[in-house]
Amino acid sequence: MKMINCQYGYVSPIELKVFSELDRELKQKQRRAKQHGAFNLHKGGDDHAKSKTL
Repeated sequence: MKMINCQYGYVSPIELKVFSELDRELKQKQRRAKQHGAFNLHKGGDDHAKSKTL
């Protein structure tokens, strides 16, 4: 089996396909989380904290 040099080092073609699929899924998951505001720390958190202290 021929080994291919990629960002993960020398891997087989099957491993390269698996790594690329995992990378694609991770990027899609991060993009979806960003669209839904999962990484926005200021979204609604401050208003909720203020209402509890009043």
